[in-house]
Amino acid sequence: MFVHIFTTRLKCLLRDRGTIFWTMMFPIVLALLFNATLRNIDARAEGFQPVSIAVINDAAYAEDTPFQKALEAASTGDDRIFSLTLVTREEAESLLEAGTVSGYYAAGDPISVTAGSSGFEASLMIERFRIAAEKLRVGREIRAEDRGERRW
Repeated sequence: MFVHIFTTRLKCLLRDRGTIFWTMMFPIVLALLFNATLRNIDARAEGFQPVSIAVINDAAYAEDTPFQKALEAASTGDDRIFSLTLVTREEAESLLEAGTVSGYYAAGDPISVTAGSSGFEASLMIERFRIAAEKLRVGREIRAEDRGERRW
């Protein structure tokens, strides 16, 4: 009984050309197109190049240990996102004008970021700055609560 029902349903399926196309041919064509398109995606992909930035090395930067650690973590290792240079404010501005760095950070309260132009590198600097500033703010609030202070 099963064989008879199976063969009857198979014959009905094979009579309809649209069903044959959508159930058998379309997935094969789609797989071939994806294979042809994405075959050498690893070979064509460019590696990520760290963004060159400067940090103003002054008293505020020397006192801000969490900021130093955050920049150090982002600029060391194989998966680093920044190539860090410690300079004075004048040197940072001249490097930015020359195009050697994409921007610079200045420690203080609040930490400031200066980007040279719009684009991927500037966006990356500003987004990382925003994330780090939020973490730093939360860390300072936690330390203040630990000391019994309240900040509103």
